[in-house]
Amino acid sequence: MQQDEANQYNTSQKLAARADLFARFGKSGGGWQAWVFDHLIAADLPGDARIADIGGGPGWLWQQNQSRIPAGWQVLHTDASPGMVAEARANIGRPGSSFGVVDAQWLPFQDASLDALLANHMLYHVPDRARALREFARVLKPGASLLATTNGEAHMAEIPALIEAFNHRHGNSLAAWPKLSFTLESGASELERYFAHVELRRCLPGVLRVTEAEPLAACICSVGTPDAPTRTKLLDYLRSTVSAERAVLLRTQSGVFVART
Repeated sequence: MQQDEANQYNTSQKLAARADLFARFGKSGGGWQAWVFDHLIAADLPGDARIADIGGGPGWLWQQNQSRIPAGWQVLHTDASPGMVAEARANIGRPGSSFGVVDAQWLPFQDASLDALLANHMLYHVPDRARALREFARVLKPGASLLATTNGEAHMAEIPALIEAFNHRHGNSLAAWPKLSFTLESGASELERYFAHVELRRCLPGVLRVTEAEPLAACICSVGTPDAPTRTKLLDYLRSTVSAERAVLLRTQSGVFVART
């Protein structure tokens, strides 16, 4: 992870600003974390499965699916950020849970020792993704599954358009919205170098109808560190946009690659 990203993910605060958009303006129901967990359950893991969540942040996947976790599963919660691991440890108390600061490029697990591995929206942060994928394949048992989630290239493309329009008025004062290096469109070709079977399962495209400027501004400001005057100008700009259009529509594209050794 690069230094600016490391600073961004010291804690879950900035990540939560983006997740808040989905919680407040997404469709009701189980949501993303439940959808991802459905695919883990579908992997038909043994009752005593050993699972590693790599780059799992504060452990939202496990917190939001706590009642669905089989009692015998041994879950290793990891992240490159000590702050994220501390949050996961504080919020996940089930027996069978362990925690560690782990670099995805250097996994501290024996060969063929895991029944499943999760990489939930994190592979585009890894500097040497090829090395990480080799490590993932190394630690999985024969026939075991990697679940790697990511977004499509057009996922919430309206946000970079808003940033561009704002910067045109205010002198490029906002950081550009990051482009993902591992996407629904590009991921399969990378995974197929290390896994015998790769399947992409797309979540149904959705639309967030954002009717409040404040959470949208918080999401945009979660990338980079805009100063207070820029934040104020952005909030005014978004309030004007929401008022004029009644809502900002953000179209979503997400999915999971299921890869088997």
